[in-house]
Amino acid sequence: MKNKVDTEDLRNKDTIKKTSIEGKFTGPLIFYIVITVIGGTFATGWNIGEFNTPSQALKRFFNTTYTNRYNETITEETLTSLWSLANGLMPLGGAFGGLFTGVSVQKFGHIKSMLLINILVLINVVLFVISKPIKSYEILIIGRVLTGFISGFFCGVCPLYLSEIPPLNLRGFTGAINALAMCIGNLVTNIFGLPILLGTDKLWPYLLGLIIIPAVVHFIGLPFCLESPKYLFITKNKPEEAKRALEKMRGYDNQALIEQEISELEQEKEVKKNQKEISYLSLVKIPSLRRALVVSIILQASQQFSGIIVVIFYSAEIFTKIGLEETTWALYASILIALVETIMHGVCMFFIDSKGRRILLLSGMIGMSASCFVLAITRIFAESVSWFKILAVVAAVVYIIFYSLGPGPIPLLVTAELFDTESRGKAVSIAVFLNWFFNFLVTITFPTIDNAIKGYSFIIYVFNKPSLDDSSQPLPEKCSIQCNFSFEEVSAEIVIRELKRLDINKSPGADGVHSMLLRECAESLSEVLSIIFTESINARTLPDQWKDAHITPIFKKAQKTDPSN
Repeated sequence: MKNKVDTEDLRNKDTIKKTSIEGKFTGPLIFYIVITVIGGTFATGWNIGEFNTPSQALKRFFNTTYTNRYNETITEETLTSLWSLANGLMPLGGAFGGLFTGVSVQKFGHIKSMLLINILVLINVVLFVISKPIKSYEILIIGRVLTGFISGFFCGVCPLYLSEIPPLNLRGFTGAINALAMCIGNLVTNIFGLPILLGTDKLWPYLLGLIIIPAVVHFIGLPFCLESPKYLFITKNKPEEAKRALEKMRGYDNQALIEQEISELEQEKEVKKNQKEISYLSLVKIPSLRRALVVSIILQASQQFSGIIVVIFYSAEIFTKIGLEETTWALYASILIALVETIMHGVCMFFIDSKGRRILLLSGMIGMSASCFVLAITRIFAESVSWFKILAVVAAVVYIIFYSLGPGPIPLLVTAELFDTESRGKAVSIAVFLNWFFNFLVTITFPTIDNAIKGYSFIIYVFNKPSLDDSSQPLPEKCSIQCNFSFEEVSAEIVIRELKRLDINKSPGADGVHSMLLRECAESLSEVLSIIFTESINARTLPDQWKDAHITPIFKKAQKTDPSN
């Protein structure tokens, strides 16, 4: 009897999905998500937008402080440099905050890491509040660096935690909630930063200090949150605690789902026993991890070099420069952009799991390029064509819509999906570091570029979008099953070890090669087989001969006419 195993059938998601039990949002799970995003990603969104609408008040503080200190008026070049520094050092701090994520989570876990980082939030608030009374923009800039570090850390730890606590069918939705919370934070801080509220010469320190409110909510709520079951089971080797966490998150009446997830964790843990510890260097040396890392880096570069941070950080100034009145249309246009970003991230939540990640990313990038080009044209010819001022706002809104549909929420979500538990923390920390570092490069260079070439500056971001087409690593389109296995390069030593373990009492396969021959010739065959195995894994395909098997039924007892015997 001959049976042919088709690997395409094994990859059929509709078949696999039938065996997967879907979970739902429970009260405790919703609580954990809300607490995480309020103190983490909402606060990060607030930090990103806090210098936007009150920018003129903050610049006047720089100007006044400089004049009182040096008895001379600050030059436009010096003010631009200081303002670029204040904005640019925030993402640089974010880069190092993101790099710290992997180490912290591995050592302390997600919950303790988030609790500890709130100590820095308190220090940050103090720096912001005292910067005006002591007349020091240096303290304000140092506070901005610390803000970046905190934001970068939350950008790493929150997606990690939120990718591990929900059931599999809700992870994309939960990841989108994380991105939505950041947008809401940006929107709220832009509104509070208006001159009619807290964006005044007198009140801007209180605007910056309000970040203490989500930090207090975070600090009070986190002790009631449970650690990720995956972290407890695999990293801390506490299966009983992991099961209790799952029962709390999934509901005690959903034992079938809990047992399924425990079984998956056991399988993943068993696989990890036979793997070497994943180091940062392993992410580069192991081909499968290296390709996933390259895709992740491309995603972060695509997001930041699209110019999105320019639109978020400098939207009020951009609209002022094309002729919109600073205190009215320019600021309200910035609010409109933040509002549209929030709404579209909310829309994205409902189809991020039903649509392919790749199509959302590529269509989003194409739309961003087109609208960025229109925005550049409107800035170049704004003085000649009066209605171009309105068109610029429309182009910026369309730009944000396309960004929110894919390039905004997906990069960090996909990064967490591409890697397993052992490598995920380190991979995400690298991705967050590079995301914020690319952010820093764009933020620090834009004011100088914009002053030099004016409206033409946006032309740079039209074409400055790396392509995913150069990578062979597929994006996880729909995460319908748990990917518990990762592969390292199959070395000759591994081949020899496995061949030496072959049972010589077993009959040969369809190729007729006996296991005794393979065992005795292990050293001679190891190099060739190593190459074949590694290339097969990298190409995600099997030789056709490996799909064939000869199956001989052996009678055991009872009726011979019954195939089950």
